[in-house]
Amino acid sequence: MSQLIISSLSQKDTLESGVDTFDVALGYVNDDTRSIKNLLSVRSLAKKRIAFIRSHEGMDTIGPKQEQHDACIKKLRGFQFEEWTEQALVDLVNTLYDIAAARDDHSVSCYIDVSAIHRTWLAELLYRLHVLIERDVMIRVTLGYRLAKYTKPSTHDAPPNRSVSPVHFELAGWPRSPGMPVHVLVGLGYERGKALGAVEYIQPAQWRLFVPVSPEEKFMAQVQLQNKELLDGTRDGEIFVYNVLDPAGQYVMLHSMLKGMVADTKPVLLPFGPKIFFAISVILGLQFPEVSVWHVSGEEQAEPDQKRPTSHSVHFSFTMSFQRPNSPAVAVAAEDPSDG
Repeated sequence: MSQLIISSLSQKDTLESGVDTFDVALGYVNDDTRSIKNLLSVRSLAKKRIAFIRSHEGMDTIGPKQEQHDACIKKLRGFQFEEWTEQALVDLVNTLYDIAAARDDHSVSCYIDVSAIHRTWLAELLYRLHVLIERDVMIRVTLGYRLAKYTKPSTHDAPPNRSVSPVHFELAGWPRSPGMPVHVLVGLGYERGKALGAVEYIQPAQWRLFVPVSPEEKFMAQVQLQNKELLDGTRDGEIFVYNVLDPAGQYVMLHSMLKGMVADTKPVLLPFGPKIFFAISVILGLQFPEVSVWHVSGEEQAEPDQKRPTSHSVHFSFTMSFQRPNSPAVAVAAEDPSDG
């Protein structure tokens, strides 16, 4: 079986004209203006630019603050607006394939802003890229993420977990021996009660918690408050703090943990919290077929409707390719994340 290779990791906080170029840049546009700010930063660096909108929404009807959002849309001149549909995804994949097929090395580069995109959509998009590389395409992917300003969470419990299940059918994990223990890795957000309810539903033999830290210091305090019961019930050695603006570090940390778990446990990733942590989890779920990535219904509704962008952003790049059976091993190299 072919093995997904993730290589040449790098990240920077600012994109550079003449250095960073992309065949395609895309993102999802809604009331969260972080995505618009990131897409503006990449507009002059990409040959093809796509702004996805929710299906059945027009450019003049996105969001409750009509005038404010219309002004943001006008800023995205040069972007092609597409409703998020199956056909749009097929067209995107075909575009990437056509670009790669015209090159000797079958390579293509793609920038994806993950700041505002729905989690299920992001999982589907990354899965489509995974399928594309099976057609002998090498993809240089850059994930853009902009930190939101702190917003006080609701004092009420989040909507109930109507379902706790894999976020995508290809991220359900390989069937394993029924006797193998389940080990859950939980990324915490400030969705009150969500993480605890999911852990109680899965009833793992072990779990680890991942607490996000960022320049928005109030966010971490709220994460700890909203997850107090789960944190109090977890051993100190199973609680890890990670930097939201260091996705390369997130990848390396989780990759190392999962590599040691897959032999004798059933690892499950539950990536609540920042979308960049979710994206990293999906990538690892695609890389490790034994690992499943789960999603909780109502998670999007538990997040604030509108998020204001900060000046803090990160752009995480990596190469996706396949190592075919019986082919020479390819080293998975990670550049110093501090570079740039």
